[in-house]
Amino acid sequence: MEGKARAELKDRILKFLIEDPSHSFTVERLWENLGKPVDNKLLMQEILDEMENTAGSNFLVINNSGYESYGSNEFTQDYLDNGGFTNQYEVEMEVARNMNKSALQDSRIKDMQEKDLNLKIRNGKFSLPISIISVLVAVGSLLYSIFKPAPELKSNDVQIKQLEERLDKIEYTLTKDVDSLKKELYDAEINEKALESPH
Repeated sequence: MEGKARAELKDRILKFLIEDPSHSFTVERLWENLGKPVDNKLLMQEILDEMENTAGSNFLVINNSGYESYGSNEFTQDYLDNGGFTNQYEVEMEVARNMNKSALQDSRIKDMQEKDLNLKIRNGKFSLPISIISVLVAVGSLLYSIFKPAPELKSNDVQIKQLEERLDKIEYTLTKDVDSLKKELYDAEINEKALESPH
């Protein structure tokens, strides 16, 4: 027996105790007089212990040489009038629902913030390499125009060969940088797809 049914049984116990306020009842007598509502006396004792732990001031617990008996006190009726254990259970469930709802909202906000951050990172990854590529192309064009052999140097084969070697090195460096940036862009796209795919 769990949940609301357990709370309702606790209220039944209190109502039974109020019906005979001049007496106290052992676990066994409560179990029998209530029609054995749970499987055994050990489970009945567990329920009574829960009652004592959560609302012990609202009924009487008498300890006689290790044997406990239970009765009503001046607070028992008021406690029942205010909803008793059933109301306490419902309040706890409402608090738990609100906490779960709040946790879910926090989780959604966190997911949205993470997606926003990933979007900013992705945009940063894309815009920076594109800017670098543009700069490298511009620098390459400038270097080519600077080191481009002039018509009057065509007769000097050695100088032309040196300039061509320089240009080849610059072109190789630019190609390598562009390939590296393309790889970074590709990796960024793969990461973005992985983040957007459902887990």
